[in-house]
Amino acid sequence: MSTTVYWLRLLASIPVYGLSILVWVQTPRSILDAIRLWRRGYLSSYEIGLTIGYVAGSLLTAVVAYGIWRLARYLRTAYFRKQPKPAPTPWP
Repeated sequence: MSTTVYWLRLLASIPVYGLSILVWVQTPRSILDAIRLWRRGYLSSYEIGLTIGYVAGSLLTAVVAYGIWRLARYLRTAYFRKQPKPAPTPWP
């Protein structure tokens, strides 16, 4: 791959990586909100539903952030998986 294409791919993927990181920040924040509600003691049915919603929302946010991260990796490298290991060369 030419160096120009490499740098263009890298520059295109940097904002997408940044977006993924910003979405990842929301995951622990919503989990901490759920923990704060659970530690308060007696919860009403609304608050129980709210904590379950926080946990479900954090899982959904984590999945979306992972998908965005994979998209950025695809933009940067043009493949999703690791490159295969080279085949061993036969002995002379």
